[in-house]
Order: sequence, then C-alpha cells, then structure tokens
Amino acid sequence: MQPFNEFKGKVNECIKITDRGIASIDKQIKEYEAEKKNKKLEQIKEEWSGMDVPEGLTLEKVFDERMLNVSFNMRHVRTCFEDAIKKFKANMETLSKLPEYAFEAQQEYTSSLDMRAALNEANRLSQMAKKKAEYEAEQEKRELDKTADVIAKEELAESRKEYMEAASVDGIRPKAEPARQWVAFQALLSTDEALALRDFFIQND
Repeated sequence: MQPFNEFKGKVNECIKITDRGIASIDKQIKEYEAEKKNKKLEQIKEEWSGMDVPEGLTLEKVFDERMLNVSFNMRHVRTCFEDAIKKFKANMETLSKLPEYAFEAQQEYTSSLDMRAALNEANRLSQMAKKKAEYEAEQEKRELDKTADVIAKEELAESRKEYMEAASVDGIRPKAEPARQWVAFQALLSTDEALALRDFFIQND
C-alpha cells in the first residue's frame, strides 16, 4: 500500500491547493458581483430621482431585487418605474372620487399600494360612521324623551301651583290632594249598595 498511500497524499495536497484557488476566485467573483450591483443600484437611484414621482410614492415601494441583475437593463428599469408611477396616479385619482373617506383610503393605498385594502378601509370607516350616527340618534331621542317628560311634569306642577295661588287670592281654599295608594278589595254588595259605593267614589274623586 505504500505506493498508493504516497499517491493519495499527493492527490490530497493537490486538492487542497485547488480548493484554496477556487475559494480565492469565488471570493473575487462575489466581490466583483457585489460591486457591480452597487453601481447598478446607484444608477437606479439616479434614474428614479430624475423622474416625475408623485408625493407618497417612494423608490423602496417599487424597487425589485431583480433590477440588480445583469439581464435587467436600465431601459427595463425605467419602464417599470413609469408603469408604477402611472398606476399610482390612476389609483389615487380613483380613490379621490369616493363619496366619503377618500383621504383615508388614499393614505392606506400610499402605505400598502393595495387598492383593495384602500377600498376596504373606506368601507370600514363608512360603516363605523353609520353605526355611530345611529347610536347618537338613539341617545338623542332618549334624551329628548326624558326632557319632554320632565318638562311635562314641571308644567303640570306649575299649573297646579298657579291654580292654588289664584284660588287662594279669590278666597277659595282648594281641596288638598290627599296621599293615596292602590288598594284592591272585594265586597259582597247588593245592587243598591254597589250604586251607592260608585256614587261615593265619584263624589270623592
């Protein structure tokens, strides 16, 4: 096995030398690719800064990592930017025409670039406002009912007070209102007695 072991040792040494070379080359390639991507990123930023970008739309929202690839040339990058800007403006214009909560819907779209999420937000706020209005109307109705009841009692008390004062001035002593409570009872009566009891109730109010 001695000749084989000597040969194997030489082979392993060659492999180590080769691996070191590959690692060095791989490192240089990665550094070169990273440098190229950094330069491409700077070109992309420069391209974006030179475009008519609407407020609320940023490079971070439309940037795609694929744009850094060699196959993704700058002409293609500019086309993507133009399409994104056009779509953003169109959707913002659509949201501005909503009957209510257009501003809130636009804010949601600016944040997420999701048209459905923006419309859902406007609808959510609309439903919430509707429920709030119904609740406030019900509360107001209850308050009005309470107020009307209080006013009616106050007016009744005031009328009675005015009557008592007027009667006192005229020398008439009004009959004081006795304290009363509900009493239920049964009575064994003849017809005449029942009529007499009825007359008593009427005479005594």
